[in-house]
Amino acid sequence: LNVYEYEINNSPASPASSYISKEVILNPDIPAEGLRVLLSAYRPPGTHIDVYARFINAKDSDAKTDWELLVNKNPQEYSSTNNQEDYREFEYNYTEPATETLYTSFQIKLSMRHSTSAEMNSPVFDGVTISSSLFPHISDYRAVAVS
Repeated sequence: LNVYEYEINNSPASPASSYISKEVILNPDIPAEGLRVLLSAYRPPGTHIDVYARFINAKDSDAKTDWELLVNKNPQEYSSTNNQEDYREFEYNYTEPATETLYTSFQIKLSMRHSTSAEMNSPVFDGVTISSSLFPHISDYRAVAVS
């Protein structure tokens, strides 16, 4: 028997349900500049999975960056509300700033939440009934550092 309790709110600033990975340390001789995160998840309409990353700069190994939101390649992709095993593949990318951002390690944070009121008023949800009892869940994820 597996029992889970999810407390999911609609605040992107402080989601109640999140996961932080261990630090991934890369070969210091081959720093990376990009990051792609692929995850298999059940994400019904009205929910979000926000993916963040923080890095250790190749030139300053003592300082971690702030958490940076990765961009969902297809934010309009949703799972079926009738099948909670309708896992979809979601891709998130780190869009680096214009300055050089080589890094030698990173961490991932996955945050699950319901949509905010502003997000619910978008045309995407026009006429769609959103159930507050549905919540996103993640089956697995992979992070690929791009050199």
